[in-house]
Amino acid sequence: MIQPAFASSSLETLQTRARQQHLGSDPYWHRLLHYRRNLLGVYQSEIDDPSFFLSARGRKDPATELDATLRAFFAPIPQDPEEQQAQCRFPARYAWLKRKLQIDSSQLQEVSCPRFEKWKAQMDPGSLSLVFASYYMNNPASTYGHTFLRLNAKGHTPDQRLLDYAVNYAADLESDNGVLFALKGLWGGYHGHFSTFPYYMKVQEYNNLEARDLWEYDMNVSSADLDRLVQHLWEMGNIRSRYFFINKNCSYYLMPVLDVMDPTLSLSRRFLLKTIPMDTVRQVVQVPGMVKNVSYRPSHATKMVVARKRLNREEVRLAERAAEDPAHVTVKDLAFLSKERQAMLLDSAYDLFRYQVGFTRGQPTAVQEKEKSLLLLRNQLGVPSSALELSSTSVTAPHLGHKTGRVDLSYGFSNRSHFEEISIHPKLHILHNRKPAHRSRISREKQRGESDLTHCRSSRGNARWFLWVFGRF
Repeated sequence: MIQPAFASSSLETLQTRARQQHLGSDPYWHRLLHYRRNLLGVYQSEIDDPSFFLSARGRKDPATELDATLRAFFAPIPQDPEEQQAQCRFPARYAWLKRKLQIDSSQLQEVSCPRFEKWKAQMDPGSLSLVFASYYMNNPASTYGHTFLRLNAKGHTPDQRLLDYAVNYAADLESDNGVLFALKGLWGGYHGHFSTFPYYMKVQEYNNLEARDLWEYDMNVSSADLDRLVQHLWEMGNIRSRYFFINKNCSYYLMPVLDVMDPTLSLSRRFLLKTIPMDTVRQVVQVPGMVKNVSYRPSHATKMVVARKRLNREEVRLAERAAEDPAHVTVKDLAFLSKERQAMLLDSAYDLFRYQVGFTRGQPTAVQEKEKSLLLLRNQLGVPSSALELSSTSVTAPHLGHKTGRVDLSYGFSNRSHFEEISIHPKLHILHNRKPAHRSRISREKQRGESDLTHCRSSRGNARWFLWVFGRF
């Protein structure tokens, strides 16, 4: 046990050494605390939870926070088992300062951290993936998609990825009121936090319940990178920060975490006014050598639609009847088809049945009986299901699409007037906008619905000339 007087001397020595090395101004220390310069050039952390700082001025003063962090490392172990000593509460900070200041056991006694070690062993990450869940129009918060991380456990094969853990950042929603949701989401009225779930729970939520495709981007990261990532995720575990729908959202907060993981990255600096999930994915993909493989996990609805396309009109009609009630379709009804076609038909019928009744547990007895009858009818064939041709090579990956923002400059005239227009779509362009083949276009005839210029004043039915130039950002 280090005596208090000696501990005080060691603390002063380390704090002096830290000031001499200007560690309070070190870019990596700023990453660990999520500091960014504001419009006045002053550093301020994007995390506004007081529990993330060990100094009362820590959010706006990196050097003071570093001094307070070193002091907390020397504090005694709390008696309350729910509280953690600073070395255990902030393992990423401790590991970095230990390396930079060359701290050894003669200067600072290292504390055992069983809670963190147990959590880390449970994750047991051997690699990392960034996962993109496709757009979901039924929820405004997911209109532009969603991204999260997946910690791939050591020894797991691709078929065992459902047992890995997903790292998710999301807002704590308090109300279903649409107006209140919009106002609070735009102006930072919600707080968000990180959480971990078994990956199969996210697949169930997105693939099945919300019919959203998942794209998995496997990343090239070293074991040292993974250690830093896990340590920092532990630090962020109980931290809440303000959530802004436009820029500081679920996808944005993954970027500074990845910057902590790999000191050579600078992902978060590229997002200031807007952060769209697909833009963050594209930013990761553009880092040379960062992404080594892209996998596609289609939703139940996507597979159902693809399977349906393999059937002709009569087979589709029979599949719909079987999905509605298996008693409506008998072996005789299917006798005119080969067993392979019967299998495809009944597989499609079962997919439609599951989609219609949902994927929640505790279905009514009548639903369970219909499912059992449909499965028995399918089992009588004794023919394996044919594989669907769905993969990341047969479907265009979302990061290959065009950029999400667009600005339009237009000029035109008719026999009565002329017009000028500037339009900006900072997120995704509206659905009825067509993608032009060239960056500029001159057209004789302006058809309603082609762009946002349909409201300009001109005589009805008269031809007009217009010039439209657009750019993406």
